[in-house]
Amino acid sequence: MGAGRQARAPNGRSRWRSRPAEALPAQRQRRWPGAGLAPFDIHRGLGCEGYHAPVATSPPPVSNRPPSVAARHPGTRRLPYLPALDGIRALAVVAVILYHAEVGGVPGGFLGVEVFFVLSGYLVTALLWGEWRREGGITLRRFWAGRARRLLVANLALIAAVATALAVGWPEEAARVRGELVASLGYVSNWYLVLAEQSYFASLGRPSPVRHLWSLAVEAQFYLVWPVLFALLAGWLRSARRVAGAAVVLAVASALLALALYQPGGDPSRVYYGTDTRAAGLLLGAALALVWRPFEAPGPTRACVRAVLEAATVVALVGLVVAFAVVDELADSTYQGGLLSVSVLSALLVLACAHPRARLAQLALGGRVAQAIGRRSYSLYLWHWPVFVFLRPRLDVGWSSGPTLAVRLVLVAALAELSYRFVEQPVRRGELARLARRVRGSARRAEPARRRQMLTAWAGMGGAAVAAAGVVAALVAFADEPPPPFDPTPRVVTIDGVGASLASAPAASARAAPAPAGAVQDTAPGAGPAVTEGEAARQPPHEPATTTL
Repeated sequence: MGAGRQARAPNGRSRWRSRPAEALPAQRQRRWPGAGLAPFDIHRGLGCEGYHAPVATSPPPVSNRPPSVAARHPGTRRLPYLPALDGIRALAVVAVILYHAEVGGVPGGFLGVEVFFVLSGYLVTALLWGEWRREGGITLRRFWAGRARRLLVANLALIAAVATALAVGWPEEAARVRGELVASLGYVSNWYLVLAEQSYFASLGRPSPVRHLWSLAVEAQFYLVWPVLFALLAGWLRSARRVAGAAVVLAVASALLALALYQPGGDPSRVYYGTDTRAAGLLLGAALALVWRPFEAPGPTRACVRAVLEAATVVALVGLVVAFAVVDELADSTYQGGLLSVSVLSALLVLACAHPRARLAQLALGGRVAQAIGRRSYSLYLWHWPVFVFLRPRLDVGWSSGPTLAVRLVLVAALAELSYRFVEQPVRRGELARLARRVRGSARRAEPARRRQMLTAWAGMGGAAVAAAGVVAALVAFADEPPPPFDPTPRVVTIDGVGASLASAPAASARAAPAPAGAVQDTAPGAGPAVTEGEAARQPPHEPATTTL
């Protein structure tokens, strides 16, 4: 766009008149070198919501920047709503919930987290690439603010609710998880668990109600690092395919690191928790977004492309369902290529669902029920695990597993709906910010006496919230010290001279040694089997109470 000069109108008012670029001095007509990309500037660009240029009220300064990136890439479109992608979210969260609920036939439901990773990498990178092409850079602050609106507030609400429940109902257990609660606030709980040597697959007693937040920590760390790395790679390589190749190389490096760190027969928690060992799925999704964006080129789809999309849908869905049904959380094959294989299948499913004319994918995953579950998948994931931890059959409630599961699912659905409607959506739409602006405006317009009343009311509510948070923090911080850490060395303990024993073994042998007949176990998938002394005391007097870890 050419620069302009200011002229005086006949009526004496200033008006803006542009002149062609040919009239500019030669030094202002320099062509920008590069293969179709704008200059590297990570502080400029648009956010996910788009960029709208303000109306100039004074002559704009002369700029040596190249022509608009949007003008050179008119086909670039923002990511539209694709119903089948919500269906992928629904598939993943249902698999995780069924796994944690110990529903038979879903031992590999924990792989739903890997599906989430691939989809998140795809969506985030599609937004970043579209922003780069349209604006020539990435606005990091705006990107991170958008991710915070999407994830932060709902997560904080969950952590506050869990901390309150622990402080009020189970103060003796609050001390045991207070470090994990604090780490969850900073989205570093996965590394806290690694450093504290907390196993994901074995736990004695009540599992941590925030243990599942490790996966949100992995995603948050990816959102923090990947935009910067993407901007550097895009500015250096200046090609989507080259950046995709770099992402694939990084994904392979992550998978190789996981393979190197895994010790067959041992506890795989280090490989399972680590951002470095779980980044492969996120990076594969990112690479796919850089080479496959069919929503940017609407138009008729050739028959061969439709056939490939249908085949990809069938292969990916069948492969994932089989993985959910047969993969074991402690099998060596899971960590020796199994997770990477699930990431590839997930990328194949995203490839099909990202095409607006993939009929089979839309039919299988784009229904209204799947869309509704997918839109609420974040809230469902947040709330299901604490509900399961606080409502254990025959321990916290006197019901058997069947009625308890029904109550659990109803409560999870209700809490997720409340979180979705009154936390996620208002924050995402900016309603809280608008409410704050309206309150400030009404306070400024109010009479002095009314203004003092409003300020007093808001100060009182804010003080009450801070005081409540302080009380909860104090209760958690000064709770009784936790018991000594679990020692995996095999041991036998006699209870009340009856001969009942608690036999413990390393987590990796959990599936190899079945419990004796008559033993009652409380297993918490994803946090390992758990049994308490109270549970052992409820056993018949001459039957051994055994837990196998």
